[in-house]
Amino acid sequence: IDEIKLSQKTTFLPTMRPTSFPTNIMTTLIPTTRPTDEPTASRGLSCPPIGNFTKLDAGSMMLSNAESNVLCTVTKVIISNNEKVTKVPLARSYDMNEWEL
Repeated sequence: IDEIKLSQKTTFLPTMRPTSFPTNIMTTLIPTTRPTDEPTASRGLSCPPIGNFTKLDAGSMMLSNAESNVLCTVTKVIISNNEKVTKVPLARSYDMNEWEL
């Protein structure tokens, strides 16, 4: 990881009046090749259990906020000659708070 950017995507709150484009109940698990009325269902990547780690691949991904009483960090591990040299913290979420750089 040479660059990290956090962005928040959310939906608008429900309205008291009907809207012209209601959301259907059905969802798809992966994006489809042809357009549909169903949104793609996606879940954020959760923090691994204490003492474990998850390797993040390059590209965009959704990260769930840490649960209550939990600290979750995204760390860049710098490797030289096939050995870990240092760890650099990049972002964190804790106690159900949003991610911070």
